[in-house]
Amino acid sequence: MSHDLICLVGYSRSGKDYTANLIQSWFEDYQKFALADFTKRLFSLILSVDVNDFEKEKEVYRDRLIEVHEEMIKRVDRNFFVKDFFLNYYTEGCPWIISDVRFYHEMDYIKSKVENAYFIYVTRPNAEINTKCGQEIHPAGCDMLFVNNDKQEDMLREELERIL
Repeated sequence: MSHDLICLVGYSRSGKDYTANLIQSWFEDYQKFALADFTKRLFSLILSVDVNDFEKEKEVYRDRLIEVHEEMIKRVDRNFFVKDFFLNYYTEGCPWIISDVRFYHEMDYIKSKVENAYFIYVTRPNAEINTKCGQEIHPAGCDMLFVNNDKQEDMLREELERIL
């Protein structure tokens, strides 16, 4: 079965973006999407700050971005960011990587839309974990566990070549 949607799950600093970039380098048809990008765009408008500054200074903005993201989930719709992806970006048959799935309700919504979505739990040994970022999905809920270190990259590539 081919998978046109790969979802990366894990704590902040586990290497989800790094893993998404690896996958894109191996499978160039895949586009990368981060659910948190909407929050960054909104936040940049509110503060009149260039959205690229968030990447340069993640630590300065991280806690406030998390607060805005969580308020959007509470006040608007808990699947707001996932719905944004499906309404404005996703087309069946076009391969995507969502680099930051963090909640079971997001996973459930994605599974309701894409039966063959493939979930990879990304973890990095000795990473300084930021539990404020709301990740609650357990590795057992995913299709694959990827330990983000040099020794596991070949295994990840082989597994993805097998299933994609």
